[in-house]
Amino acid sequence: MRGKKGHMKQLLLGAVCFICLAQALFYGTIKADETTCVIQTENRIDGNQALSLSRDSRDGDLSFTLWGESENVQVAAPDLNRKANAGLITAAGSSGLILPGSRTLEVTDTGGCMIDEKLSGLLFGSTKIQGKSLMIDGRPYEILGVLPGSSGTALIQADRDTKAVMNRVTLHITGKESRQEAVRRFSGSTGIQGTLLPLHLYGIFSEALLRITAAFFLLYLLSGIFRKADGLFPLLVGILSAAACIWILDIRIRIPGDMLPSQWSDFAFWAETAEQKAGEIALLFKAEKSGMELSYFTSAFISGSFSIFSVLPGYFFLRSLRLRKLSSLLMMTGFFLLLSFSFCILHGQNSSALIQERILWLFFPFCLWLTYLKTNIGIQSPPHWKKPPLS
Repeated sequence: MRGKKGHMKQLLLGAVCFICLAQALFYGTIKADETTCVIQTENRIDGNQALSLSRDSRDGDLSFTLWGESENVQVAAPDLNRKANAGLITAAGSSGLILPGSRTLEVTDTGGCMIDEKLSGLLFGSTKIQGKSLMIDGRPYEILGVLPGSSGTALIQADRDTKAVMNRVTLHITGKESRQEAVRRFSGSTGIQGTLLPLHLYGIFSEALLRITAAFFLLYLLSGIFRKADGLFPLLVGILSAAACIWILDIRIRIPGDMLPSQWSDFAFWAETAEQKAGEIALLFKAEKSGMELSYFTSAFISGSFSIFSVLPGYFFLRSLRLRKLSSLLMMTGFFLLLSFSFCILHGQNSSALIQERILWLFFPFCLWLTYLKTNIGIQSPPHWKKPPLS
């Protein structure tokens, strides 16, 4: 009886750790697009000026969209007599730069709009609403698509009568330039000055914390293997396992060009770079955030919290786990693969990015393999692999 209770406790701890890490991974996928950057403008741009700049962008080599967000704008489904308050994004340019991965609202779609899944549920009770009518701030629009998300957001294109102030620019970054270079090129071409919002740091933070947490578990298991290794065979297996850990964690180290000095002994460069990065991090907390930027911040915070919460159950799970039989290893591997599959099914359409993550599918099975190896190391090592005794 005690044995069954012990196994159930282990499975419960493992399941809690898995859910925490999987949720950290899921919220970590909600991040700013790495091929764009957002500028908070010093200028207050109206609809007429925004459309003029947007037309210039289509004729030139710059690709950008100006936009602004208004809070508590009334939207209504006239056919159902339902109303709700929404955050309204008014764009001048292609919405594909602002919200990649969704249907694009072009500049010419001034009579159309898009709303997110939350508004769709509140107003219509369904997401199959394309072509339906919607009133936004007293003006009729045709719904052209549904945006992913649950923040209660509507999106429209600006026209010359638009009164909303647009104080954001989402700028496409080419592969040959840094964010700072793209902002300087944009300011030089349009005359619009602004502050670069380093929204990509939210994604870097959540991704780094998740992989550091996962690496902690793997290092704990690998250290146990290397401590018990008394021959060449277990040592070789341990080295191969360490290489597999790096592959499963999918660690990608990219150093931006603006962080590489012309000379490594340029200490003034390192001091200026450190001061600049500290200023960027401070700006993330000080700058007034739009609803979309707040969602990136919230997602990064939730992802980091789940990563931290996974440490204790994961540590006690791995510490108490003993796998002496291959059948036990296979059964627990199947259990965690089933959890991974169920997690993706529960998240539906939002799980498309998760399916491609090696860490979701392979991390726990690999932890079980390392535990099995740690438990049985020294027992099944071929004798000819052991080091010869010293004479």
